[in-house]
Amino acid sequence: MVIPHLALKNGNLHTFIANCRNSEALSVVGLSDTIERDGVFNIFPLESSLDVKKETRGEKVVALLIRTVEANAYAHQIQAERKAQKLLCKHLSRQQWLDYFISGAFWEVSNSQKFYIFRKGFPTIVCFCEEKNGKYDVTPMHTLCMHVGLYTEGTFAGGVCPTDDVIAHLLMMRTDEDHYLTSCNVHQFDAPQSGV
Repeated sequence: MVIPHLALKNGNLHTFIANCRNSEALSVVGLSDTIERDGVFNIFPLESSLDVKKETRGEKVVALLIRTVEANAYAHQIQAERKAQKLLCKHLSRQQWLDYFISGAFWEVSNSQKFYIFRKGFPTIVCFCEEKNGKYDVTPMHTLCMHVGLYTEGTFAGGVCPTDDVIAHLLMMRTDEDHYLTSCNVHQFDAPQSGV
């Protein structure tokens, strides 16, 4: 089953959303509402109030950003994002947390010497990293996109609040980097979907 503006990796989640007709039950997974159209449940309205030309790379990125802001504002609750931030804080060093809190991004070097920049609401940037005399020589490679359970098509938004997606990326990278790298969609830097 193809569901517009909602790509699912787990049919059970769709069943759960379809059975939850009130916002109180949906708040358990951080969603504020669903829209039913022809038996299909979406977490975000199909129409947008803004229309951006999508001819150049820059215009495509702006369209993605606008749609992402709309989707996140529509689908996620502040309480869910705050709860996710508290959890993320427990997994980061003090400096990483300050970086994330202030700039929406933090970095970490993996055991395989890859340099990851984890970004709130955007794909993770992966760089090749080589240490020389106590300094890091960083070469950007690509970005990785992965959402927990579902995502909103044509955006950077997932079915869970943005910090929950960051937690998923971080913990997968730390526990099984090879599996993490093969589980994500890879976007080259020149693609609008890279968010760079």
